[in-house]
Amino acid sequence: MRNLLILILFISFSYANEQLIKYAKEYEKIGDYQSAMEIYKYLALQNQDFEKVDDISASQENRINFSTKFIQLEDKETQENVEQMMSSEFGLYAYKKNYFAPISYQNKRIDDRDSNEAKFQISVRKPLLHNAFGLNESIEFGYTQTSWWQLYDKSSPFRETNYSPEIFAMFYNNNKDSSLKLYKLGFIHESNGKNNEQSRSWNRLYTEATFQLGNLFITPKIWYRIPERTKKAVNDYDGDDNPDIHKYYGFGELGIKYPYKKHLFEISFRNNLRKNNKHSTDFIWTFPLKTDTRLHKYFGFIQLQSGYGDSLIDHDRYVNRFTLGIAFSR
Repeated sequence: MRNLLILILFISFSYANEQLIKYAKEYEKIGDYQSAMEIYKYLALQNQDFEKVDDISASQENRINFSTKFIQLEDKETQENVEQMMSSEFGLYAYKKNYFAPISYQNKRIDDRDSNEAKFQISVRKPLLHNAFGLNESIEFGYTQTSWWQLYDKSSPFRETNYSPEIFAMFYNNNKDSSLKLYKLGFIHESNGKNNEQSRSWNRLYTEATFQLGNLFITPKIWYRIPERTKKAVNDYDGDDNPDIHKYYGFGELGIKYPYKKHLFEISFRNNLRKNNKHSTDFIWTFPLKTDTRLHKYFGFIQLQSGYGDSLIDHDRYVNRFTLGIAFSR
């Protein structure tokens, strides 16, 4: 499994920018104009003059134009190498939410951790192939990292970080009259990077679909956990770190999104569907920030969670949590 993850990471960074135009045209064919415009915007920035721009993208734009206009090398390939080095551009896009929350409060004290901490998430995706099988599919690599940071403790340790690399195929439905808009098939690995009795990890195959009903977007998701062998000892590096995790996370979840003007309301549900019922409810509200600063491009972020699976280390604990911060994508 480790070799598979390394292979996925290697592939995700191996595609050159010359394929971007091809991707953009393919996105246009299937009606995904937002993804196409993201690509065209990047290409357009490469051709602009080097100047100050009152926009959050000015830093990246200036990097690209500076390397083009003010670093001149005779060898064309070396010049392209330097431009890529300066821009550090390789086609990453936001995937799930990216946010930073200085307030994340849980209702009960666990062990010696502070009840209030900071929480943040980084989530990106990298398009790999498009229409490789003639099904208008988009094969992509995704990476999401969620951290719980004891910011207000004296030593400010990161008490838990969950790492989730995945690879998936996205299929779009071009039938405007159908409520089914798209569906995904994927593989996801999730772990907390710890060892021995603190180690938590699991691998899943999943499928999900998105349906539109008026202004509602409903996304059911089901998964299958890939079995692992039972550990011979607690400190055994190989084997199942958490054989009971499916008893708390169940076998799927249901997500509902309701966009209203510049507001977005989201709620998701999980249930293990057993007599010994374990469940989780997660509500997120992102809203525009009314400010004259550059923060107006971002969103206020409020999250209310109740149930099991707040994090991998707490997958078997019932936790109520309130989180407040800023979202940079949604």
